[in-house]
Amino acid sequence: MNGTESGFQIDVSRGPNWVFLRLSPGESGTTVNEQQLSDDLWNVVSRHLVYRVVLEFGPQFKSLTPMVIAQLDAFRTRLESHDGALRVCGLNKKSADTLASYCAESKLRSRLTSHSSVACAVFGTEDTEADHKAEEVTQDTAYEALRVH
Repeated sequence: MNGTESGFQIDVSRGPNWVFLRLSPGESGTTVNEQQLSDDLWNVVSRHLVYRVVLEFGPQFKSLTPMVIAQLDAFRTRLESHDGALRVCGLNKKSADTLASYCAESKLRSRLTSHSSVACAVFGTEDTEADHKAEEVTQDTAYEALRVH
């Protein structure tokens, strides 16, 4: 896990055409600066030179603040300027609904959506049987995602 200037922890995995980031709040007692999140995510991704990102939220996230959503949208815009994409997963229902509501009401009509699992995020689909549980993305799954995208 990498500590960041924003105070969040970011665990990084790499697939053939995707970077998988797992975001967790910092250690207890660590001050979190949500305004720095977009830059921290960008710093991690730019080192890998891969701009297709699956951002998985850890179970410690109980809700998303408007500032975190704005930072995610800024990060998505930055990725898209490099022909990349941001897919979000691992949010609880309340947070997923908050994200959807924010994106629908924003002037920019953000394309941020929440997926139920990492695999659904990679393929851009939803599995009706998925119940918001984390799934491992294997090399075969990553290869299939490469072929699809």
